[in-house]
Amino acid sequence: MKPREWIVPAQTKGATLQDFLAASTGLSRNHAKRLIDERRVFVNGRRIWMSRHPLKPRDRIEFFGVDTGAPTHFVPRILHEDADYLVIDKPAGIETTGDKGIEALMRSIRKTDDLRVVHRLDRDTTGCLVVALTASAFDAMIPLFKDQRILKLYHAVVRGTVEPREQVIREPLDGQPAITHLRVLDSNPQASHLRVKIETGRTHQIRRHLQTLRHPLVGDAAYGTRKALPDALRKVARQMLHAAIIDFPHPVLNKRIRVESALPSDFKACLKSLHLT
Repeated sequence: MKPREWIVPAQTKGATLQDFLAASTGLSRNHAKRLIDERRVFVNGRRIWMSRHPLKPRDRIEFFGVDTGAPTHFVPRILHEDADYLVIDKPAGIETTGDKGIEALMRSIRKTDDLRVVHRLDRDTTGCLVVALTASAFDAMIPLFKDQRILKLYHAVVRGTVEPREQVIREPLDGQPAITHLRVLDSNPQASHLRVKIETGRTHQIRRHLQTLRHPLVGDAAYGTRKALPDALRKVARQMLHAAIIDFPHPVLNKRIRVESALPSDFKACLKSLHLT
């Protein structure tokens, strides 16, 4: 995808990023600030999230104004369904909960307020999401997550070459234990394709653990760095994290359920652009 791009004129002095972006795009200052807050704007290849960032003549401004949101009207793809649970193939661009989230959407489709998501995926994370159809089914899943009896495998694309190729991160998060297993599937100096398994489910666990390694997710606006990025990395519109497999003991049927979600098209396109398999 091509960014919208501007070069700050030589005669421009004292302009802030917010003012320049608003003037160049015709957007309001508030809208321009929101884009900066959402970390969609780059200055000389670096992601900038300060609206008052001072600009210099000949600075290069890029705005990848790509909306990764899900379609306004869509029906989530069901990967598994039984009397107690659904596993949904969550798209990017939609929250798990909230008025416009997956949970509210499925309650509307199924015409029941008893339906609840069992766990959460970030707005731009894709893949397997478990939904309980009844209150009792929801309650039955809680101890499985608490006792770490749920297997969750992810695919991730991160910056740089990750070494060693297999490792375990045990850095506590928010004062709580957090364990993340990494395996490199393919890598080059620019990026690495990882398989990730988490034993715990702390908020933004994978993203934060990868940041501690200084190998943040490609496309992650919140846990990235201020370093200048090459074109191929700047053009990625969302964080490259996909919940590929979830495997759990069904608390009612007394058998294991294993569900897989194929890599979405933008994830595969990212791998291709970075020469990864």
